[in-house]
Amino acid sequence: MKKFLLETAKIVGTATDRVWSQVHTFSPAEKEKLAKRGQFLAVISLSELTEGEVVTAGREIISRLHEEYYGHLAEKAIIQLKKTLEQILGEVAEGAKVEIEAAVLMGETIYFAVAGRGKILVQREGKIAKVLSGEGEKVEVASGRVESKDMFFLGSQKLFSLLAEGTIKTALSTNSANEAAESLMPMIHGREEDGTAAAAILKLEEVVKETEAVEEQKPK
Repeated sequence: MKKFLLETAKIVGTATDRVWSQVHTFSPAEKEKLAKRGQFLAVISLSELTEGEVVTAGREIISRLHEEYYGHLAEKAIIQLKKTLEQILGEVAEGAKVEIEAAVLMGETIYFAVAGRGKILVQREGKIAKVLSGEGEKVEVASGRVESKDMFFLGSQKLFSLLAEGTIKTALSTNSANEAAESLMPMIHGREEDGTAAAAILKLEEVVKETEAVEEQKPK
């Protein structure tokens, strides 16, 4: 099975007393959890909460994501991922709004889920395609095989309302997650009500085994 290194970059708007966003990444130390649940990433946006409650609510969501996704290992990963986001949506305070764009990397497979109206894009060999688009309260999921140098863009609804997809495509053409984030952040920060504008950019690089690298360097 191929293994991939992840380069991850974050774009997060400015939080206020009523709106908050965060990009959370996690890779379990336990071998069983890593094998059955993989490496986890979530873009979380919260709004329409009572003043002062938003940060506490955000931290609680991160805690619940861990409990629900990594605490139940019997189901297939994509099924548990969907159940986890559905559980979070059901627990949010009445009137509050939460959006989550999530990704899980397991070996050569990546799983996605969207709760809300965010989007997930992929760039492969210079071409960008939409992987998943949220439709509201229903949790949408998708999966696919990954290739070396794939780049994925997980963004909230607010972020996509501030940035045209053409702008995002230009940023991703740098082929560096960090450079792409650095080019987009100034377009987000300072914009009115940018607190729920958040995104994560992932770039995958295949890990080449040392023995394979030696074989490639042998003279023919």
